[in-house]
Amino acid sequence: MTVIENGQAIESKMIPNDAFIISKSHLAQLFNDLNLFSVDELLAISSSVNKSIAEIAKLQDARFKQMKKQ
Repeated sequence: MTVIENGQAIESKMIPNDAFIISKSHLAQLFNDLNLFSVDELLAISSSVNKSIAEIAKLQDARFKQMKKQ
């Protein structure tokens, strides 16, 4: 991959064979492809997503409780 800034190549990096670029809006669709991820990879992704959801829920709960106090 080559990073270009103002028309000039400023950096080059090797990209692994299993890397890909995707927009956030299409990310969830990747998990519908049964041949793309192994079970272990899906479990790791699921664990990470669940941790993120739990943290967001905690923050929202704390904000809600703070709003109720006011």
